[in-house]
Formats: sequence, C-alpha cells, structure tokens
Amino acid sequence: MTALPHDPYIQEVADALAHVGLDVADTWTCDADTRGLHCILNASLELTPEESGIDPNLWPA
Repeated sequence: MTALPHDPYIQEVADALAHVGLDVADTWTCDADTRGLHCILNASLELTPEESGIDPNLWPA
C-alpha cells in the first residue's frame, strides 16, 4: 500500500479527535476513483458509538 499525500493530515485529525475523547474506529485514504488520471484524494474517518462514545440516539438512522 502506497502512502498518499494526505495520510499525515488525516492521522493528525484522528489524533486531535482522540485528544478530546472521540476515538476514531477506522480511517482510510485513497485515490482510486480517478484511476490515476486526476489529483483527487479521498479520506474517511469512522466514528462509531462503541469507539467514540457518541450517543447513537443523537443521529437519525
């Protein structure tokens, strides 16, 4: 797996969330949507009730 330019930034965001008590369940980054033709980068941070402690009733399903 190749490191992408925004990997360090996404990790910093996850670390900042953890610092305030919101643990991130998972993160991922990719550039696969463009098949290497464009410079578009995607990232995701997953916050689950189990990991983050966020009350699931605060967010509609």
